[in-house]
Amino acid sequence: MAFKPIQYDEGKTVKLSFKSGETTTKHCAVVIDTTTGYYYTGAINAEDVRYIALEAVTTTSDGQLVLCLPVKGVRMICDTHDDPVRSDDVGTFVDLYNSTTLDLTSNQDVFYVEDIYGVTTDKKVVGYFCPVRAGQD
Repeated sequence: MAFKPIQYDEGKTVKLSFKSGETTTKHCAVVIDTTTGYYYTGAINAEDVRYIALEAVTTTSDGQLVLCLPVKGVRMICDTHDDPVRSDDVGTFVDLYNSTTLDLTSNQDVFYVEDIYGVTTDKKVVGYFCPVRAGQD
């Protein structure tokens, strides 16, 4: 499932320029490479997730456009690498494990865990991506 939006405005989709050879899956985290200016799928230690991909694509050239959704204010159901624990994880900020999964053991300000979704063995939480760079919200 990755990062599935459960509340958003459908008219806010955008097409972003990706670097060549990048493979997206539907609902994977998207970040920008500040060196090249192209987008790519997010990974561990991504500082600022601003978009999720809305289509599965493997890009064949720099600048190929991929349909994405801005995540600001969008509540999402997300997959986690480990079973969430209410007393440890709800109300905390966590990092990405990879482009489609959260790492609940890493206390980075990438994603705010609002609640657990379903039973803990489903490995799903509800929450929001958080802008972490100064002056961005």
